Amino acid sequence: GFGEQLAAWQASQALYGRDSLGSDPDWCRGIEAVYPGSLRWVRLGHGVETVLVPWLLRRREMDCRLGEWAWWRFHPRLVQPAGDVQSIPADPDLYATLFSVLQTQGDTWDVMHLDIPTASPLWKWLQAGQAEKLGLHVYRPGPPTPRFLLEFPASFTAYAAKFTAKTRKNREREVRHLEQHGRLELRCYRAMQEVDAFLDEAGAVSQQTYQHKLLKTGLREAARLRPRLQLAAAKGWLRSYVLSCGGEACAYMLGYQYRGRYYYTTIGYHPRWAPLSAGTVLHWLVLQDMFAHEPPRIFDFGTCKTQKRYFSNCEYKEVSVYLFRRGIYPWLVRTGHGSSLRASRSVVHWLARHNLKPAAQRWVRRFRGC
Repeated sequence: GFGEQLAAWQASQALYGRDSLGSDPDWCRGIEAVYPGSLRWVRLGHGVETVLVPWLLRRREMDCRLGEWAWWRFHPRLVQPAGDVQSIPADPDLYATLFSVLQTQGDTWDVMHLDIPTASPLWKWLQAGQAEKLGLHVYRPGPPTPRFLLEFPASFTAYAAKFTAKTRKNREREVRHLEQHGRLELRCYRAMQEVDAFLDEAGAVSQQTYQHKLLKTGLREAARLRPRLQLAAAKGWLRSYVLSCGGEACAYMLGYQYRGRYYYTTIGYHPRWAPLSAGTVLHWLVLQDMFAHEPPRIFDFGTCKTQKRYFSNCEYKEVSVYLFRRGIYPWLVRTGHGSSLRASRSVVHWLARHNLKPAAQRWVRRFRGC
């Protein structure tokens, strides 16, 4: 049970968890309360220490898609580390024991998902074929991608110096241009009593985005999200924003600040405000607020988006890896997902080469009511 593991878990978090919100015992307890039965533990000996590695098990959609159009969805039982995989001590013998223990629970899961820095010992261990020796099939959907970070300098002025004078003027002009359509208000939500207001305002924006309608991302299932936001607020971790123009919410950012690291989780802006660069203005104003009030050490933007690169000042490469156990259904998921991914890349490449990609995206989004 949770209580029996708590002391060992807290000790492991203090030694190895660093600034990993996802592996914090209280955060995981909140997830378990919303998704009962999702939490797993593996206890391992590491020298004189006992390492407790938490894992989350849940159904996960793996889409077969052509571009933005998902034509089929698998729902495998997926297990993944709760938090940063780098919080697992770097020890090849520990890796072998960890994955062997998880293999003994193979009847409860189909695939394991890991996001691994390419410079980490765990990635080198996997590249050496150690997972295959344990009977796991390594599937990598794509090449390594950069994970973007902002390491906070002393002031916003020092940060803004990374941009050219022209770029800084463009950002301020976008702010003024948006202000011409109504008074701008950036509200930061951190308290428990503010959670419902944030979900109402940000949720109304999220429902209008193509990510919500087409990709099934954004702020979904408010009833499940609310307890987690309330827990984060109670612990002092919640730090989310809504940007309003003329009293109308036009963009939002959901995020958490934990041990000096800000986790950028979800962002969205109303399509009606897209021509006025509402998303960019939100980023610019949020960063100004963070420099002025309790700045984190690191803003973790995550992977892949151009805008994330634009606002970051450092990065490292990360690879997404799936480890499939043996069996007919895991094989179907792996081959189906891989085949559709290759077909999608070919179609997208062909559309881009013939300058048809924007038209195809507009057609798909219009067809889906986005």
